[in-house]
Amino acid sequence: MWMKKRHKVVFTLLKHPFKWFLRIKYNFKPIKYKLEKKPYLILSNHLGIADPFFVACSFSRPIYYIATADLFSTKYGKIINYLVAPIPKNKNVKELGPIKDCIKIVKEGGTVGIFPEGNRSYDGNLCHVDESIAKLAKLMKVDIVLYNLVGVYGIDPRWGYKGRRGKSYGYVKEIIKKEEVASLPVNELYDRIIKGLTVPQVPTTQKYKSNRRAECLERILYVCPICGKIQTITSSKNTVKCTYCNLEVEYNDKLEFESTNPNFKFKYVEDWYKYQIDWVKNYQLGHSNDVIFEDNVRLFKVPYKERAIEILVGKIQLTKDKILFLSNDLNKEKIEFSIEDITETTVQGKQKLTFYVDNETYQIKGDKGLNTLKYMHMYYHIKKLLGDNENEFMGM
Repeated sequence: MWMKKRHKVVFTLLKHPFKWFLRIKYNFKPIKYKLEKKPYLILSNHLGIADPFFVACSFSRPIYYIATADLFSTKYGKIINYLVAPIPKNKNVKELGPIKDCIKIVKEGGTVGIFPEGNRSYDGNLCHVDESIAKLAKLMKVDIVLYNLVGVYGIDPRWGYKGRRGKSYGYVKEIIKKEEVASLPVNELYDRIIKGLTVPQVPTTQKYKSNRRAECLERILYVCPICGKIQTITSSKNTVKCTYCNLEVEYNDKLEFESTNPNFKFKYVEDWYKYQIDWVKNYQLGHSNDVIFEDNVRLFKVPYKERAIEILVGKIQLTKDKILFLSNDLNKEKIEFSIEDITETTVQGKQKLTFYVDNETYQIKGDKGLNTLKYMHMYYHIKKLLGDNENEFMGM
């Protein structure tokens, strides 16, 4: 049995304390919804680290979420698994195990929660959602709950270093009955899910107040739109700057950019982000040894459901053929991975880059301003040129 009596006890005991905590910290107000006494599949957009708790506050039953396997490698992983039994899944990796677990849970009468994007949004927009979510929904043969989170991007942006004061809420947008799920073709069900989970976060009349609104925007911004230089964006308090051309942009409390530079045309983070995606897709690769990106990082190996093991401290370098790690310890040999051997890569948490090689999981971390998105984006661009990324997927 996946479902245990303790899961309901834990949910009952913690629901109200968590609800008050989320109200105080995030000013989050859930709109309650009474579900019938039967299993459901709850799908929600994904904006902040506390989203599973936000969603749960609208309901009166335990929800078994699909969670990144990285969660189980933290120091609290085992106790979280014991108390709430999330369904482990590696990000951006297609696995049968989580599908079987979801079907098992609903057969036991439980409710499954999934964030179909598989990743928190960096710019507030819905990330890529694989069509397999519609196929899974049809296999589960239960009603689908489409849940919307609003304002969470303004309060707790994924790239942000500190939260900000504002308003956020969550509500059930739609219920798709299992009979309709069964009757709809996969592509139509998929379109229905995408439409139901698309929640624009900007423009907004709500103000999100902080004296550090722009801090760590360099976690998402890595190409200057004025001079075209890379890795020259820095942030401080409410502004971002380019250290090469001196571009200066303020990020205001309505999630908008403001600049006196007449050549700066972006209004929202999503505009700058889309510009970078186009920049990567048009990037011309040079010689095999040309370094595209370089940063100071720590490299970890992550055994399944175990604590990460640090194996190198030094530099990461990305070329068109490989990811190379050079240790600060001159007595240690360099570590390199061929791009062709890396099966998938993804960004987890605020800025951890995870990649998979020969059924092994590796992860890089760095200082608070490290931008790992550029490595993921360029990896998928290279894969496209190699013929391994026909759908032009960019990692999220």
